[in-house]
Amino acid sequence: MDETLRMACLSNEFRVFDLFPASNSDSESSLQGRTRVLPLPTEERYETLSYVWGHDPPEVKIEVNRREIAITPTLAAALRRLQLPDRPRTLWIDQLCIAQDDDAEKATQVPLMGQIYSSTARCLIWMGDIRADIAMTDAANAFDLLTYIADEADETQSKPVEVPSCLASEKAVEAAMEALESILIGQNPWWERIWTLQEVILPSKALMLWGPLSIDWAVLAAGQSVPSLIWDYHSRTLNKLVTQVIGLQFARRKTESPIDVAFRWGFRKATHPLDKVYGFLGLFPPGTLKRAGKPDYDLPVATVYTMFTVDMIEYEKDLQPIALWSANHFTQSTPNMPSWAFDMSNPARGFDDLAVRMTFPGSDNIPWFLKFTYPAYNAAGGSDIDWDHFSFDKESGRLKLTGQLLGDMCMVGAPLESDDPGTKDVSDRGVIERIKDWRQKIEHVYHDKQWPDGSGGLISWLNSFWRGLIGNLAGTELSPERYANAEDIAAVQRFVEAGQRAPICPWIFATMTYRTVALTESGRVLFCPRHSLVGDQIWLLHGGRVPFILRPLADVREGERAFRFIGPAYVDGFMHGEAYCVEIRKRSISLL
Repeated sequence: MDETLRMACLSNEFRVFDLFPASNSDSESSLQGRTRVLPLPTEERYETLSYVWGHDPPEVKIEVNRREIAITPTLAAALRRLQLPDRPRTLWIDQLCIAQDDDAEKATQVPLMGQIYSSTARCLIWMGDIRADIAMTDAANAFDLLTYIADEADETQSKPVEVPSCLASEKAVEAAMEALESILIGQNPWWERIWTLQEVILPSKALMLWGPLSIDWAVLAAGQSVPSLIWDYHSRTLNKLVTQVIGLQFARRKTESPIDVAFRWGFRKATHPLDKVYGFLGLFPPGTLKRAGKPDYDLPVATVYTMFTVDMIEYEKDLQPIALWSANHFTQSTPNMPSWAFDMSNPARGFDDLAVRMTFPGSDNIPWFLKFTYPAYNAAGGSDIDWDHFSFDKESGRLKLTGQLLGDMCMVGAPLESDDPGTKDVSDRGVIERIKDWRQKIEHVYHDKQWPDGSGGLISWLNSFWRGLIGNLAGTELSPERYANAEDIAAVQRFVEAGQRAPICPWIFATMTYRTVALTESGRVLFCPRHSLVGDQIWLLHGGRVPFILRPLADVREGERAFRFIGPAYVDGFMHGEAYCVEIRKRSISLL
């Protein structure tokens, strides 16, 4: 630990950094300052800095508490812009206010970061210096256009909005949009880091800094309604900004549950994988994470992610966290993860590792398909988790639940694959061919297999097949608005028979991205995770709203039922409690 930061902090204290004024007009003059310890909460005014460390090592020398230390070039560039000409500026900056090589200190300071950012007078968002290939005029015009957009959207304006001069030139607007692109998601990593979430969500005020330019966050938040004059020609660039700002503003209202927040922002990255959990602490109500809420950087990553999943189950009082697509079967999954746990390291829950990709309006919502559709069902009859039998073993990763067995799978169809080997792209023709292949295979199984009396799927299996292709749901942008009707089913059939696209098609594509078709031993049609196998079982787990596919494992303890968790499923006719029976004895099972 650097001697400069050895000043002790108690559990209710934090450091601030007083950045001294520049000693002369030279922009490369030495940076100097001091750290102080303050109580939390404090009445002293301070600002926080939100920035990206970057990949360059700490190599810029500055003087702190009369000792020389090294900081990253990105922080040094920000400090030079933040120096006031005539007085110190009090800042909270992670690199200077937390001893980064002291895991014990990080464990005490990280839980305070939510309060630190909530109490700041203002957060300063550093987007970096303006690139050398971008003219200052173009960058300034970009911020002028954003201000104009916000003013146009302000219905309280009593006088005409001043039109920026650059709008008189199509070339100037184009250059401004290209400049803006350089600080948006895809080019500027600030939008993709986990820690910058709470840094912009929690403060009451924020200011975005880009080289010598600045723009108030409130201006960005107000500019969600873009005049067609600009949007029609620059929607791709502006959409990158608007969608991110809308999401962050939504989070600022604090109306989402912790699992919603974690799922929405799980794509963001962290240098340390444990920060994919610890970076959310300031955004959750106190006490949400009873196990994972105490930072411990000595714990294995899989252990922290598993504890996080159990904390989410207990907080939500529902099994939705394990229904959000376990990622342990993907190529980039966290090693040693239990099969049921929520893998926080995998962006979009492993969606990028899936075998297919289809382009259609709203396709960006496919990663949300399971999240959106889960609340629409009630397969376990509204039963609560059996807390008397619910348990979690941290060492083995064993989760104990109760449930009811619905049956075994006797046939599993081949999942949808890409049309062109080596790519993920699939055409409508490829989708239709796979659907026809599934239907034909089911017909063959029905004709060849001797079915038990009273088989549930024999009479209406084709109707179940069509409904299962869309999860028996309809709505816009994969957000359920109603259950499917006869017209929706007819539209599905027309697509398969004639290739005629309809508004219901995104539901087909989303289902087939995640699932394949299967049959139970009793002849019922279901749609299960792509990696399901013959012999896997369908279970209703108490506290879950959908059926789950489990794979039996050899008993690891005498008399115990142990399973590998495969994922959520759609079983037509079982999604609203039809198969749940309160009189059937609960079976205790273990997920590994």
